Amino acid sequence: MNDFRFEHPRTVLSRYGLAAKKSWGQNFLVSEKAVRTIALECAAQNTPILEIGGGLGTLTQGLLHFSSGQVTVLERDRDMCAVLLKEFSDYPGFSLIEGDAAKFDYQDWLKTNGGTIAGNLPYQITGAILKQVMQASQYMDNAVFMVQLEVADRLCAPVSDANRGAISVMLSARCHIKTILRLKPTAFFPPPKVRSAVVRLTPRDDNPLQNVSADMFDKVVKAAFSTRRKTLRNSLSDTLCSREDTERLLKDAEVSPTIRAQDLDITQFVQLTHAAQKYPLL
Repeated sequence: MNDFRFEHPRTVLSRYGLAAKKSWGQNFLVSEKAVRTIALECAAQNTPILEIGGGLGTLTQGLLHFSSGQVTVLERDRDMCAVLLKEFSDYPGFSLIEGDAAKFDYQDWLKTNGGTIAGNLPYQITGAILKQVMQASQYMDNAVFMVQLEVADRLCAPVSDANRGAISVMLSARCHIKTILRLKPTAFFPPPKVRSAVVRLTPRDDNPLQNVSADMFDKVVKAAFSTRRKTLRNSLSDTLCSREDTERLLKDAEVSPTIRAQDLDITQFVQLTHAAQKYPLL
C-alpha cells in the first residue's frame, strides 16, 4: 500500500493539453490525503466500486491501487473519458461508462454488481444522486461521497438541529451517515469558494421502515418539512391531509401537534406514517 504514487492533476492536465472547464464546474481533487481516505474506505468492502465523475482519474488511481476488484468509472466529459481510457485501460478490473451521473440508473447497477459507490458529487445534482442512491441502498455495501460542507452538515444533522431537513430523515432511515473528512478549498484545483467534506453512508442492519411503505414514509417526511417554520399540525394540514384528519392523525401517532418537523426522530416519523395510512391524502 505504501507504493501508491499520487499524481497531481496539474501534471495530467498538462500532459493532455487540457484545462479545467469552469462551465462544467470542474474542480479537481489535489489532496493525496483525501484520495487515500476515500480509496481505503471503498476498498475495505472488497467489492465492486462505481466511481461517479472520474475526471482526470485522481481518485480512480487510488481506487485501483487499494482495491482488488472491479472499478467502474462513470464520466460524461468526452475529454475526461479519453484521459481515463489512456491512463487506465490496461488496468485489470477497470471499465468506463460514458454517461450523465444525473440520469444514471444506480439501482440497476447495484442490483447487478452490488458494491460501493464513490465520487465527488457536483453540487447541482447532489440531491438527485443522493435520492437515487437512497432508493437503492438495500443493494449497496456503502457509499463514500465528497459533497459541500453544508450538505454534509445537513445529512448528519441530529434531531432538533436547525440543519435537519427531509433528506436528513429519509436518508438516515436507510443508512448510518458519518462525516469522515473535512477539506479546505485548497484541496482542489482550481480552488472552489466553498468548503467540502467526505461522508460515508452505510446501510442500516436494522430497518426502521420494514413495517411501513417507504414511499409513504418519504411522503410524510416531505410534507412535515414543507414549511419548516410551521408546527407539524400546520405543515401536514397544508400538504398531506385535511385539518380535521391531521388532528386525528397526530393523536393516533401520539405526536404533539405543536412540535416542528426537525424535532421528530425516525421512530416518530414511522408512527406518523402508520397513522397516515388510515386517512385520505391530498
